[in-house]
Amino acid sequence: MAAPSVVQFSTYTSAVTVTTITIPEPTSSTIVAGNLLVVIVGNSDSTSTDTFPAITGWTLHSQGGNSTNDSKLAVYYRVATGGGTDGDFSVPVSTASDHAFGWYIEVQDVDVINPINVFGTYVIGSGTTTTVGAVTTTNDQTLAFAAWSFDGADSSFSVNTANGWPSSIPTNQDLYSAGGAGGASGGWLTKTITTAGSTNNLIIGNNVNDGWVSVQFALNPVSTRITSVDSDYGLASRRFDVNEDSLDINGLVFGATQGSGTVYLAEAFDLNTSVAEVDIGAAIQSWSNTQINLDLTTLTTELTSIENLIVNYGHTLYVIVTTNTSDEASRSVSVSREKVFSLYSSSFIASSGENTTAQLSAPSGKTTGDFGGGRIQDDENPGDAVSILVDEYREDEWSIIATSNAVSGKIYQFRVVADSKTLNTYTVDPRWTIGTPVAVIGYSFGFILD
Repeated sequence: MAAPSVVQFSTYTSAVTVTTITIPEPTSSTIVAGNLLVVIVGNSDSTSTDTFPAITGWTLHSQGGNSTNDSKLAVYYRVATGGGTDGDFSVPVSTASDHAFGWYIEVQDVDVINPINVFGTYVIGSGTTTTVGAVTTTNDQTLAFAAWSFDGADSSFSVNTANGWPSSIPTNQDLYSAGGAGGASGGWLTKTITTAGSTNNLIIGNNVNDGWVSVQFALNPVSTRITSVDSDYGLASRRFDVNEDSLDINGLVFGATQGSGTVYLAEAFDLNTSVAEVDIGAAIQSWSNTQINLDLTTLTTELTSIENLIVNYGHTLYVIVTTNTSDEASRSVSVSREKVFSLYSSSFIASSGENTTAQLSAPSGKTTGDFGGGRIQDDENPGDAVSILVDEYREDEWSIIATSNAVSGKIYQFRVVADSKTLNTYTVDPRWTIGTPVAVIGYSFGFILD
């Protein structure tokens, strides 16, 4: 399990006092969809009112500072859509025209379902040193941030006491606006916390005696955490990410040695109805009474089969420990992939689905005269069995709703499959970007099969 790491960042400093801060999207490389975007902004502001408002498409985690110390600091984040679509970050300064600064940071290998491991209390003070107070992480392999904002741009920063943090500040990780003593400045550092525990205080030296605010926080790595227990089956369950390199299963008694037991990935409608299973026993690295460790990078021929399991958000992917693939009673533990979408009942759709007429433009080279039928479903997935004759096409639709596991700002892609197997070619796929809820809480997705 790799710790999160910074991929790239862009910066902003004000040349004059401003009412809006705009930080350009980082472009050293193309932002990768699914990475975490973090914005750290600060200004020199003499009011006690919160300076930074909520921004559509971003989560404002928190902000700190006060009028006595004339410095403010705020942290925003969101999941990247990638491919140059994330755009610049722009936020108004809601109280007055001020000098300001900020960074727009791309971070990889973050658990975007639960990105913040711990977020500390903003520390406010004044003097020729800035203390960025430690936090205590609860997971291994987290990435800790230490950030600070300073009243004035007439200081220069240095690391006074590192305590395991970098001993110097990398280029462009400390910024100074125009305005001299009336300006604003700040900085940030990161370090990997390999083993859960204290991040340690960081003390920054300032060569001017003035006010400041600071904070530390830490980001979670891609998750391998146990999140819930299904009391009906006595099974532990948690999110499974197909990109994980390793997997620790912790739960009930498995037996001191492996014996005849093995581990399967299975796509299932529920715990007792398995559609397909892949034996991943070759990945087992260790086996004890209460823990099994797997290294998924050792798998070879199984990878194609695993990919075929990850075909539909309407199913749940389980990790099953068992001695027999058909013997549910011997399953000791199940690790589940969180369901992001569910079927959504609609009064406009008949029970068990109904036939539809051609609604979408015919595929290239065909006309609606080649339409071979369609179905719309709100209570069945997979849908009813269908046949497509040579040169025909068809349309199939499902009414679905996003669950609380859906991540705001993330783009989800959908595809139709045949008997749990992917089709040969996909020329276009429906996509849903999760945003602010609106009055219509369900959505219908359709697929053209050609």
